[in-house]
Amino acid sequence: MAVRNENRFFIIHNTFIEIAAESGILALMAFCLLLYHCFKTIKKSRYLIKEKVASIKELLIYITAIRISIFAYIIMAMTISIRHNRILYIFIGMIICLNRIIYNEMRRDDGKKRNQGENPAPRSQGPI
Repeated sequence: MAVRNENRFFIIHNTFIEIAAESGILALMAFCLLLYHCFKTIKKSRYLIKEKVASIKELLIYITAIRISIFAYIIMAMTISIRHNRILYIFIGMIICLNRIIYNEMRRDDGKKRNQGENPAPRSQGPI
């Protein structure tokens, strides 16, 4: 967004102000809610890996890196206009993928626990 003042244009260098000025307060609230949901999902994923899924602890490094990257994105959004930059959407996609990996691993671990708890009947090898 550019602001005109006496034949000169000034560009707004803040993504949050730009979203509020161009799309309104509801869009700004939706954008902030999206960023909040990213942090909340990362926190939940971190908890699940530490407490429930010990087999994929190496994902903690990726989750920490994404959290730092989104925090850096927020700081950059306060100083430059990066509203249409695709990097945020890449981070969101990475969060979704990591979340699915964690839940699939939890399902697999639950299946292993169930199979270990049951003593399946020996299979017959058919007629000899």
